Amino acid sequence: MTGAQKDRSQCKALRLAAVGLMSFGLWGCTTQSMTLTVPTFWVAPGVEATLPTVACLSDYGQKTLLTAKRDGRTQRVMTVEVCRNGDYTMDVLTPTGMALMTVHYDGKQLTTKAHVPLPKELEASQMVADVLLATLPIEHWANVLPNGYHLEITSNGRMVVDPKGKVVERMIYNEGTTPARLKSLTHEAFGYTLTFRAL
Repeated sequence: MTGAQKDRSQCKALRLAAVGLMSFGLWGCTTQSMTLTVPTFWVAPGVEATLPTVACLSDYGQKTLLTAKRDGRTQRVMTVEVCRNGDYTMDVLTPTGMALMTVHYDGKQLTTKAHVPLPKELEASQMVADVLLATLPIEHWANVLPNGYHLEITSNGRMVVDPKGKVVERMIYNEGTTPARLKSLTHEAFGYTLTFRAL
């Protein structure tokens, strides 16, 4: 196999992996980088907020198999998360280990490097928001969530509640793990569920 043929073969494999993962069409095979100085995310449809100015308070590292369900589709990715000195990094890979994207957040800037072209629906800020909603102390969200929205602690996790008292997002932790690790996350407003298995 020539070098050009090998590149095309690798490109095709990555595209097929990403298509199988996200059920979206991807074109080309290039690395794309983007940096946001004011990273925002969607709390609910039409309701936007800015990420907290803290990424993590203590160092940790974990590897997880993440299963996403939405609109009758089930997709899986592997994530490798590392927090060091307040800097958070997440590598997103296929279950077989091919790199899809790398996300870095230091509390100020959000940098995303896509190893294959990814759909705009796969927003790094949304992924980081889910992580921080589940891990940061609640006080760091007090002045971040839009007026009327708040984060509550429950008997087995947390939930984001809207001004009318309706649950927008629900997070459940595994029992007996220190620090607490997510078991599942359900976003009622956007209709997706994530389940997490430690690797």
